[in-house]
Amino acid sequence: MKQKKMSEAARKKIDEVRKVAQVAGEIASAGAAKALGSGKTLGVRGAREAVGLERKMFKSALDVFDMVYKKADKTMEQALSHNEHVPAEAREVAKEWSRVVKVGRTELKTAIEKSFDLVEQYLDRVAKPAASAKPAAKKKAAVKKPVAKKPAVKKPAAKKKAAPKKEAAPAE
Repeated sequence: MKQKKMSEAARKKIDEVRKVAQVAGEIASAGAAKALGSGKTLGVRGAREAVGLERKMFKSALDVFDMVYKKADKTMEQALSHNEHVPAEAREVAKEWSRVVKVGRTELKTAIEKSFDLVEQYLDRVAKPAASAKPAAKKKAAVKKPVAKKPAVKKPAAKKKAAPKKEAAPAE
């Protein structure tokens, strides 16, 4: 009877692991889609914030997955060690499987961290030209004042020069 209860407990733990992994995957997918959409409209600063958020979310999801998997692994190990009907070879296979999954989780964490580092390096490179390019000083356009029209002034007519006097011809 004890053997049957242990296997039921192991099945429950496996189901819990499956559910947690599914929820973590859904959260990660939704977060990634949201970050992709916001990165298009927020620029480098917004993209950097989105990447930071995604990094935290993935780290949290992987930590939860690790915690649940460790508990399930421990439960499976206890179930196998208490079951006399399981051959030693099967126990070794289960231990090897557990080791492989642990190494896989570690490699996955490392790969994800490296990917986030690469994205942040890219954002740093993109941000530098934008930050170093100083906006050109805007020249203020000369304010044109409207020309005030002066009232038309009539110029005085030019004085006529007097015609030179003719000398009178000598009388003969």
